[in-house]
Amino acid sequence: MKTVLIINEGVGKDYTQFFEKLGYKVRHGSKFPTDYKPDLICLTGGTDVYPELYGEKKRPETSFPDAERDQEELDVYCEAVDAEVPVLGICRGAQFICVMNNGRLVQHVIGHGRPHLVVNNEGEEFEVSSSHHQMMVPDDDGEIIAYSKGLSPRYLGDDYQHTMDKEPEAVYWESARSLGVQWHPEWMSENERGFEIVKEWIDTLLLKENLCEC
Repeated sequence: MKTVLIINEGVGKDYTQFFEKLGYKVRHGSKFPTDYKPDLICLTGGTDVYPELYGEKKRPETSFPDAERDQEELDVYCEAVDAEVPVLGICRGAQFICVMNNGRLVQHVIGHGRPHLVVNNEGEEFEVSSSHHQMMVPDDDGEIIAYSKGLSPRYLGDDYQHTMDKEPEAVYWESARSLGVQWHPEWMSENERGFEIVKEWIDTLLLKENLCEC
């Protein structure tokens, strides 16, 4: 059985239940473990990533910093990359991974704090759960593998007063073995595509498993 380490899950059990449905043994913590090596690490949702980490000043729409959490997750992420342990980020976790890989965030968007449609790179359209007001802006190393179309009429940040044709919803960093997903698959049922595709990406992109039944 594969093991996932969930970082800073908080008081709920949504992430635990999500990974149990995927057949993982679940461990919790706020540090990279020294007594075992997990197969996967999950960075969870929560407060906004502090803009200083990506070189911007805090806008009024951005929540107050959680410097302790930022530092904990920075340490965990760097150790995971060094140890070649794949990392899945959900919501805030996705945004944090984006920042750790030289990307930045739009500090405030509207239209993303509710269920909405996304499109993957194969042109498949499906509905996802969503509850975020910030958005990933990856650099060239981040491959956008799912996106939404024009949900927000404007973006608020240092250089983002315009709109994008493709608003990043899922981004993959192959060299860092990292995947960021803006929606919440743990809020979705197992037969919904937003749940299923995250499972597929974990298996094929992060764990590099061959799903071909040959």
